[in-house]
Amino acid sequence: LAPPEGIATNVLADRLAKLVSNRLVERVASPVGRDAYRLTKKGESLLPLLQQIADWGLANVKGTEVRLLARGRSGG
Repeated sequence: LAPPEGIATNVLADRLAKLVSNRLVERVASPVGRDAYRLTKKGESLLPLLQQIADWGLANVKGTEVRLLARGRSGG
C-alpha cells in the first residue's frame, strides 16, 4: 500500500528530518496518531520565493499545471 504522500516512507522521513533539523518545519501533535508538521517562521519566509518559482514554471515550462489538494487530505 503506497503512502498517501506518493513518496516512499523512508524518503519522506529523511526529507522531513532534514527540514526539521534546518528549522523550516516543526513536528506537532496530531489527534489522528500520525506525525503532523507545520512551517516555522523561517519556513514561511520561503513562501514568496517558492511562489515566484511556481509562477515561472507555469509561464515557461510546457505542460506545467496547478494541482490543488484539499487541506487535511494528506496531513497538509
